[in-house]
Amino acid sequence: MTVKYGNHNILTNGDIAVTGGEITVDGGPVVGTGGEGQRFLTYTVNNVNYIGLAPVGSLTSESVWTIHKTTYDTDGSVNNLITTTEAKWDDIYDPKASLAGTASLSSNATLDTIEWTKHENIRQWRCIASSSDGTKLVAGVNNGQIYTSTDSGANWTARDSTRQWNTIASSSDGTKLVASAILLNGGLFTSTDSGVTWTLRLTGQEWRGVASSSDGTKLVACENGGQIYTSTDSGVNWTARDSAREWVQVASSSDGTKLVACVYGGQIYTSTDSGVNWTARDSARAWLDVASSSDGTKLVACEYLGQIYTSTDSGVNWTARDSNRNWQAVASSSDGTKLVALGFSQQIYTSIDSGVNWIPRENSRGWKDVASSADGNKIIAVLFGEKIYIGNYT
Repeated sequence: MTVKYGNHNILTNGDIAVTGGEITVDGGPVVGTGGEGQRFLTYTVNNVNYIGLAPVGSLTSESVWTIHKTTYDTDGSVNNLITTTEAKWDDIYDPKASLAGTASLSSNATLDTIEWTKHENIRQWRCIASSSDGTKLVAGVNNGQIYTSTDSGANWTARDSTRQWNTIASSSDGTKLVASAILLNGGLFTSTDSGVTWTLRLTGQEWRGVASSSDGTKLVACENGGQIYTSTDSGVNWTARDSAREWVQVASSSDGTKLVACVYGGQIYTSTDSGVNWTARDSARAWLDVASSSDGTKLVACEYLGQIYTSTDSGVNWTARDSNRNWQAVASSSDGTKLVALGFSQQIYTSIDSGVNWIPRENSRGWKDVASSADGNKIIAVLFGEKIYIGNYT
């Protein structure tokens, strides 16, 4: 396979424009010189080529390189530009890699491939939740049923009645579930058998977000134009908390002590006592979703037609990340390191550094919701009018 280099401009069709220099890659790292003395290092694995271009005149892999990740046709032409980023080559490859040398992919590679597969039938998918290991999944359909899977999404079974399912949350083992439905036949529903049977708990409110502790005993739910409700007995009894607001989503630490909730057109609120008391945080924005690490210290939230925001101090301070997009949902690994965000008519974006940098994944679609396994290596995304997408880091 021959790969050409030079001035590394990316054309609109995904090709890499060049002004000089080319090398032949035979499945291993090759070092060479591009146009005007530019140094580059490449590595090919699983039909994906990682191309690192050093700044012109640089002779060290300690420099910040431009890294292209592409797939190629059999004739060597660019098939698809997956992503482009800037990073030190030593942060992408083994620290012992040099311009002379024999680099090998390291375990902390920031350009890992995500392999996507589509499952189940085309439906108006609205919400998704996952057990910590990603084997037990539960998804809700807009004006449809709830579907469950016990084999990582390979097979699905229809559960409960047709409703306007809105949000779902799961215990870490996938046994205890809580779901909200709106409009006709709406309410708060719980299950203690991985979604086989469901029990109606509360009615009469326009329920929005739900969240669960890892053992499924402490639950929190919010209603649009109403209050936040908490339960300490897996949803049998509920207590109203805080004031009436346009609540849209909530998230919980694994022990159910630290909670975070967002208001559309309002602020983010946090609690450190399982929802008894709440403190307003950050500015008023069009918040849509929020997610939490298992210890409740690392948070991520997104706003409609705005940015992604992250916090590393349980919501006391927030930092704006990435660009303005039509964000819809976010999800987090248990340690808060691996994040995923998606938007309506946008791509899926992932981060492996707690939201500092983001990499575009998959194609732009009408994404509605996303879930993640505890280790962040499995992503489950749903949207209207298509199948369920499951991505696995490789």
